[in-house]
Amino acid sequence: MGLAATTIPATIEPLVRRHAEDAAFYWQYIDTSRTSVHLSWQKFKHFDRMLGAHLEGLQVAGSAGLSTTLAALDRWKKAGEAFAGSWVAMQSGDAAGLARVMSLVRARPDTLLRGVVSALARLPLSRAQDILHRWSGEPSDPVTAVAALRAAALIGAPALPALSLPLAHWLVHPAPFVRAAACRAAAATRSASPWQHEPMASQARDTAAALVQALGDSDHAVRAEASIALGGSAAHRSQALAVLWRCVMVQAAHAQQATGWFRQQANRRLDRWLRHLACLVPMRHPDIPGLYAFLPARAGLYFALHHGDPSHLPYVTSRIAHPEEARYAAWVWQTLTGIDLAAHGLTLEEHEPAGADDRQLLTAARLDADNGLPMPNLPAVQHAQLTLRLDLGTNQRLLYGRQATQAWLVELLQHAPQPLRAVAAHALHYRVPGVGLSVRGGAESQCRQIEQLPSAGSTEPWHS
Repeated sequence: MGLAATTIPATIEPLVRRHAEDAAFYWQYIDTSRTSVHLSWQKFKHFDRMLGAHLEGLQVAGSAGLSTTLAALDRWKKAGEAFAGSWVAMQSGDAAGLARVMSLVRARPDTLLRGVVSALARLPLSRAQDILHRWSGEPSDPVTAVAALRAAALIGAPALPALSLPLAHWLVHPAPFVRAAACRAAAATRSASPWQHEPMASQARDTAAALVQALGDSDHAVRAEASIALGGSAAHRSQALAVLWRCVMVQAAHAQQATGWFRQQANRRLDRWLRHLACLVPMRHPDIPGLYAFLPARAGLYFALHHGDPSHLPYVTSRIAHPEEARYAAWVWQTLTGIDLAAHGLTLEEHEPAGADDRQLLTAARLDADNGLPMPNLPAVQHAQLTLRLDLGTNQRLLYGRQATQAWLVELLQHAPQPLRAVAAHALHYRVPGVGLSVRGGAESQCRQIEQLPSAGSTEPWHS
């Protein structure tokens, strides 16, 4: 049935429209949940079930579900609508509908592509593999290729056999954003078991060689992603760290010069690279103070959060004296030490809802307040810092008051709020080869991955 010929019965139109709107809403909420400091794992699973229910409703609606999601995408042109429209088109096998989605995505890839990538990764594996096979072959336009490679990075090892062309092919593609996406796919699958057997083993060698060459790529995003992909290799770790460090400095300068939406995108990329740099940099590295001095304050705090060096807590505490970062710095301090600010009387009483004046500029500080971060009592936090006693060995990383052992990281994944789960999941990526759990992925998939993580007896701390 042609899309233009689809007529939705008046009796179900409001219900189908509600499914489309709510699917986009819940996806958007989950996609931004890394910063939702009060979102528990149980609540996340509830939102994920709601998303699944609305997607199921759209699937049951058939052509009406597809035409409604495509109309919403055409009207709003947002990532949530791209997710809903592409998921319904992919799940239903509607080639014309998917082609229409991708025509809109190609016009606005920076805004819409992440929705398509997320939809592809959420599909049942067999259907996702079929689309990956089609989209990763020639001829494939760059945007479609990036979608396939980015989805492969989210899916992990099961995506490897589905790729029509090997990663080494995409690592030398003329478009730098395709090369960067190929690096991300290589990073996510570098420890996958399919690489261990022929013919995949020869592809693995070709991929590794292409990644080493990519460390000298003309595009700094490709260099950064190649360094992340090689960071887990003992043979290339030192070189990869040096390359990533330089790329972070370039990106930090770029982010500070950008404005509006472009600054948001630049900061998103900077945060991603900082997460990896924080895990690759050895503890007590002599150049870290210089990094803190160069980075924007919030980026420095983000690095400290993922690096987990308890000797950097005074730096974190010092940022509480700055109103623009006070709430966020205090939250980072709480997340590292495990000391609840409110429960220990380390906050200031606020007599009216923070951010109540709509005339205020939408600053990071106001967003912190709107997101429920309390205003810290600086002298009280400083006193708590002076009396803090942490039972840690030498050069041991800290997270929520304890050594970041594998067992502790797994426990945090099962019980902590979403931002803390994100830190734990990223640390496990470096702690356990082959782990690629995304805290924004489907709840059922996350549960399966958590259950497969070996935590019993894994009390050896993670350090560098």
